[in-house]
Amino acid sequence: MSLTPDTPNLPSARARLAIAPPPSGTGPTPTHRSARRQSTDSASVHSLPSSVQRRIERILHLVSAVRKIDNDAIDLRKERRSAIRARERAKREEGPLADAKACTACRKAKTKCFNVDGAPCTRCQTGGKSCVYPDLRARGRRADRTIQELLNQIDDELTSVLLTDPVPKPTSSKPNSATRAEADDQAAHSALHNPLGVLATAAEHSGEIGRVHSSSGLYLNNIWSGKAETDFSQDPILQGLLTEEDLNRLVALYFIKLRPLFLHLDPNVHTPNFLRVNSPFLTTAIAAVAASYDPESGLLAPRLEEHAHHLASRAFAQGEKSVEVVQAFLVMVHWASCPSDDWLGDRSWMYQGQAMRLACEIRLDLPPDRELLNTYRHTRALTEDEMRRLGSCRQRTYLLVCMSEIALATNSGRADTTSGHRIIRPPDLSFVVPIDETDETFIASVRLNHIFGKALHHWHGMDRDTAETGGRERFVRSWRVELDDWKKEWVGKTRLVDVTAANFHVMLILLSLRIPSSRESTQGLLRQICELAIQMLVTILRWRDEVPFDAPGGLAYAHNFLIVHIAYGAVLVHKLSRLLDKPKTAEVDERVMDMATLLDHIAAARPHAKSFAGYYAKQLRSLVQPSRHHPNLQPPQVVASTFDPQMLSNDAFDFSFLPNNYEFSLDASISDPILSFLAAPNIADSPWQ
Repeated sequence: MSLTPDTPNLPSARARLAIAPPPSGTGPTPTHRSARRQSTDSASVHSLPSSVQRRIERILHLVSAVRKIDNDAIDLRKERRSAIRARERAKREEGPLADAKACTACRKAKTKCFNVDGAPCTRCQTGGKSCVYPDLRARGRRADRTIQELLNQIDDELTSVLLTDPVPKPTSSKPNSATRAEADDQAAHSALHNPLGVLATAAEHSGEIGRVHSSSGLYLNNIWSGKAETDFSQDPILQGLLTEEDLNRLVALYFIKLRPLFLHLDPNVHTPNFLRVNSPFLTTAIAAVAASYDPESGLLAPRLEEHAHHLASRAFAQGEKSVEVVQAFLVMVHWASCPSDDWLGDRSWMYQGQAMRLACEIRLDLPPDRELLNTYRHTRALTEDEMRRLGSCRQRTYLLVCMSEIALATNSGRADTTSGHRIIRPPDLSFVVPIDETDETFIASVRLNHIFGKALHHWHGMDRDTAETGGRERFVRSWRVELDDWKKEWVGKTRLVDVTAANFHVMLILLSLRIPSSRESTQGLLRQICELAIQMLVTILRWRDEVPFDAPGGLAYAHNFLIVHIAYGAVLVHKLSRLLDKPKTAEVDERVMDMATLLDHIAAARPHAKSFAGYYAKQLRSLVQPSRHHPNLQPPQVVASTFDPQMLSNDAFDFSFLPNNYEFSLDASISDPILSFLAAPNIADSPWQ
C-alpha cells in the first residue's frame, strides 16, 4: 500500500486509539504545549455536528471494550496459572487420582464410574482393564475470538475511511448535482490528511451491518449479501498508477463516450469517489478501458490493464462476491484487448462465466433489501434517489450479464452452452430508474434478448437428431411472430439494437438449418441470411455517415460484440454472394472493403490497446484479396474444411462436412459451424448449383 507521508498507518492508528488517557489526578502534569494541543483537539471535536460526536464516542467505546477484554484476559490467565499450581500441589499431597471423577474407560463408554477414594473402578476390575484417571483442567473463558472480532471491526472501519472525508449531510433528499460532484471531488483530495476525518467518517457507517465475518450473517432478508472487497490498498491511485485528476478524466470519458454503447452503471451515483470507496476492481476496470482510448493516457493504459487482470484473479482467489465485481468483469469482457494471434491469452469467456455465476449466487435478479444498500460506503449519507438508483443498477446488471452471456456464447460458436438463462422469462422492467435517452435502447435490447433467449431454450429442448417432419417449422413459429412484432415497434429507433436484431435473426435461421425439413429450401434460407447481412452492413454504413465518428456512442468506441457483428455481416455477405449471386461479386467486395476500412478506423481510435477491430480488418482483406500476402491469422486449432458447396442444395443440411475433431475459434467471429466454413480464407469458391 503506497501511502503519502500524511496517510495514517492502519496498525499504528489502531494502536493510538487503544491508548486510553491516564486517570485524573495521576501521571505527570501536562506541559503548556500538550495542554494547548488537547484544547485544540477538543475544540475540533466539538465543532463537529452532535450526531457525529455521538458516533465518535461509540467508536471510542468500542476501542475501550477491546482494552477491557484484553485486561480481563490477562487477569484470567493469571487466575488460571494460580489454579493450575494449586491443583498440582493438591495432587502431590493427595495422590494422582484426587481430582478425577471418572476413569478414561468409563468416559469412553459413557457409563457411570464407581470408585472409592481413587481406587480402580468396579467396571475395570471386572473386565481386568487398566483403570486410568485423566488429568482434568478447567477450561476457563476464552476471549481471543471476541477480541479478534472487535479488532476486525475497527480495521474495517479505519480501512474504509482512508479514502474518505466527512462531508455535511444534504439538507434535502435531492441535493444539487453540482454540489454533490464538488463534495465528491473534495473528499477524494483531502480524505487522508485529517485524523479527525478518519473517526468522523467511520461514525457514518453502521457497525451492525459491517463486513461479514461468519456464515451466520450471509443472508439479509433472503438475499445473499456476498463478500465485498475489503483491501482498499489496491486502489489504483494508492498504487501510484494514476492521479486523482487522471481518474476523474477517465471516468468522465467512460460515461460520456463508452456507456451509450453498453448502458452500464449510473453516472449520477457512480462518481469517481463512490467507485474508489466501494470497489478498487471496478474503479481499475473502468480506468483501464477508458485509458486505452484517451490520448493523454498512453503511459497509464498498460499498467492499469495489468492491474485490472491482477484484481480479476484476486477476486477469484479471495472469494469476493459483489455486484461491483460482476460489473467490473462485464466492462473487461465488452472491451477486452485482442490477445496474440494464437488466442491463448483471451480471457473473455472465463470472465463472462465468472460474472454469470456470481450474479446468480448473490441474486442480482431480486430487488435489493434496504439493509443491503446501507452497506455501501460513502463520504456522506446516500439520498433516497441514490438508493433507488443503486437498486435499479443492481437489477439492470443482472439483465446485462444475461445478454452478454447470450451474445458471447453465440458469437463464439458456443450457442450449445446457453439456454437463455432467466431472461427467457417475460422481463419485468418496472425497476428501471430513468437515466438518459439510452434507457429506450436498454428496454428494446432486453425485450429482443428475451425473444432470442426463449428461442434458444426451445431449440435446446428439441430432439434434433430424430426430429420428425415439421420440426423446423415449429421452431420458426416459436419466435417469428414475436420477432416481427418487436421489429414493428423498435426497428429504426436505435442503430445498436437494429444491428443486434439482424444478427440474432441470422442466428435463428442458422439454428433452423440444423433441423431436417422437406418444405423449405435451404437455398431460400441462405438468401434470406444474405439479405439480413446486407441490411446489417447498410445500418452500419448509415451509422458511420450520420453520427460523428468520435461522438458519444459513436463507432469509435464500439465494444467487441459490435465489432464482431460488423465482421460477421461482412464475412456472410462476401461468402454467400459468391454462392448465390456471382454477378454482384465486385460490388459486394467493395462493401466488404468499406467494412475493413471502418474496422481499421475503430482500431486506430483505441491507440493504447490492441483492438479486435484491427484483427478483423486484416481478415476481411485476406478474404477479398486472397492473392496478396497476408499474415497467417488462423489459430492453430482451426482445421481445413472438406465441404462441397453442392451440398447446400440439399434440403436436409446436416453439417457433416465438419471433421470429428473440429474446434471452433473466436477468429471466425461467428456463431455456427457453417460460418466457420464460410469464414475460412483458403476455401475455393466453387460454382453454385
